[in-house]
Amino acid sequence: MIAAMMLGVVLGWAATWLRHGRFRKAAREAKAQAEDLRGENAYLRDQVAALKTPSSSTALVPARNAA
Repeated sequence: MIAAMMLGVVLGWAATWLRHGRFRKAAREAKAQAEDLRGENAYLRDQVAALKTPSSSTALVPARNAA
């Protein structure tokens, strides 16, 4: 009786694991996409920061006071 229960638990676990494979795959893909977007975000932030810092070859433009 105990062996049959153990077999049922193992079979139930295996069936559940196999059925949820598509969700694990979607989670992996979403994680990879999030990492790509974080990298792109960091790159774009660096680009914006580089544009905001004055270089020696550009003329300084006076900042407008926000009132």
